[in-house]
Amino acid sequence: MVAPLADSIHPAMKGYILIHAHPYAAVSDGEGKVKLKNVPVGEWTFVLWHEAGGYIKKGTQGGVAAEWPKGRIKIKVKPGVNEVGVIKFR
Repeated sequence: MVAPLADSIHPAMKGYILIHAHPYAAVSDGEGKVKLKNVPVGEWTFVLWHEAGGYIKKGTQGGVAAEWPKGRIKIKVKPGVNEVGVIKFR
């Protein structure tokens, strides 16, 4: 769940709280890159969310058109370093 934080006196000051029951979350850097460390091996569902449009439901993954219902994407995590490739959205 994502909950907004706002200040009625200073409207430019805003933020978001991400509520979940695990320690795996990340915010992209200035280049849009994300790293999650120590994710256990297995198939996991990740949530794609952006402050401008909410849950990201359509885009491309590795140059191929993709849809992610409710912003959810399933990824199989294998031992070692994993890369999911470039994910783009508008």
